[in-house]
Amino acid sequence: MLKVKVKSVGPSHRQNVLAAATVELTDSDGCSITVADVRVLENKLGQRWVALPSFSVPRGGRDFQYLPTVELPPELMREVSELVLAALKP
Repeated sequence: MLKVKVKSVGPSHRQNVLAAATVELTDSDGCSITVADVRVLENKLGQRWVALPSFSVPRGGRDFQYLPTVELPPELMREVSELVLAALKP
């Protein structure tokens, strides 16, 4: 299992994004991957969730498809989400 560390959480430069985080994932050998632009979003009901980086691909006209830059297994994504949201709280 990878160890998850939230390296930073702060305001985002993007409109409609509550915060942006940088997360480090480290394996048991000490090798790590840093994921930047982890976004914290909030809907109109105040529910917050974490989204990993993505990029857009034009479909034609003004239509875009958003594809993930990084994908994590569900259990690791849950851990990342919990830690990022906890780090965001004052």
